Amino acid sequence: MSTKPDKRKESGNRWLVAAIIFLFVFAFLWSVDALFLYIGLGGFAFCVAQYLLIRWDRKDDHRASYQRTERPRSVNQDSFGGNFRKLLNRSGRIDGKTLAGLMISSMVGFVFLAIILGIIFGDDSAVFSDEELLARDYYYAGQYDSALYHYKLALKEEPENTYIMVETGNCYLYLNRYDSALWHYNRVLELDPGNTDATHNRGLVYYQQRKFREAIREARNVLAGNPSHLDALLLAGDAYYTQAQYDSALVFYVDAYDLNYRSAILTHIMAYIYDVKGNTQQAIVLYRETLQQDDSITDIYIRLGELLPGEEGQEYRNRAAQLQQGSGQTDW
Repeated sequence: MSTKPDKRKESGNRWLVAAIIFLFVFAFLWSVDALFLYIGLGGFAFCVAQYLLIRWDRKDDHRASYQRTERPRSVNQDSFGGNFRKLLNRSGRIDGKTLAGLMISSMVGFVFLAIILGIIFGDDSAVFSDEELLARDYYYAGQYDSALYHYKLALKEEPENTYIMVETGNCYLYLNRYDSALWHYNRVLELDPGNTDATHNRGLVYYQQRKFREAIREARNVLAGNPSHLDALLLAGDAYYTQAQYDSALVFYVDAYDLNYRSAILTHIMAYIYDVKGNTQQAIVLYRETLQQDDSITDIYIRLGELLPGEEGQEYRNRAAQLQQGSGQTDW
């Protein structure tokens, strides 16, 4: 009997050790950089697959040797794993190597999925330049002058980046520099005519300039491609409402409300429109809903006190008097 070591067994153990090392790389370094995540998962999957492939080869060799020297066991003596293996072989003719190949393919597919998810949900720093990251920080902090400065630097690096152009236009919009904002939105739409952000925001500029017809046109252009675009619905509604075209405004406000947008401003305006139109029951419902979001609006208490009779209305009249006197007390 030979005492020569089984080289394939040693090789299999080496693959198993390598898999454990890659697993530690993933566990301890994935948060440092996405590259370590891909290396760790990919290396672990490949090494485990190699280990399983060697194990299958050794089992096949052992089984072949056993069948040459021993009488086969009966079906009742087979293990669950053996029966399962036979079932696979009979139904689909899947041998050990084929099964290992399927495992390798599955693991490689998992690694590619991890890479794709990493790209989609990865750190912004992997997508944005340093100047753009600084600009975004200032932008979300409301420091639009500083944001504008860094967005301009970012545009020098990427002069046709439409996302940066839109954000630059937004800075000008918030700084009330409407001509510059329009220039950037127009430039975006030259490069990307279907850019809904630039289209909607150009409508915001027109609204601020009291060019309501143009604002409504831009909002409708967005809604033609996306009828559920909440900001465009609100823009069109506001443009009509500012012109006291309440029926038209209500169409867009109701659509926004049906999308579960429930700001106190929206419900207050809708209540007022229904009130003006004589639909006081719907107005009362929306006035009350507004107070659930903001219970400090004195005008609503006054109006509900007028609309509701008797003791129910008296509660709102009392609360309105308290707010007018600045007592801050509440009966609720």
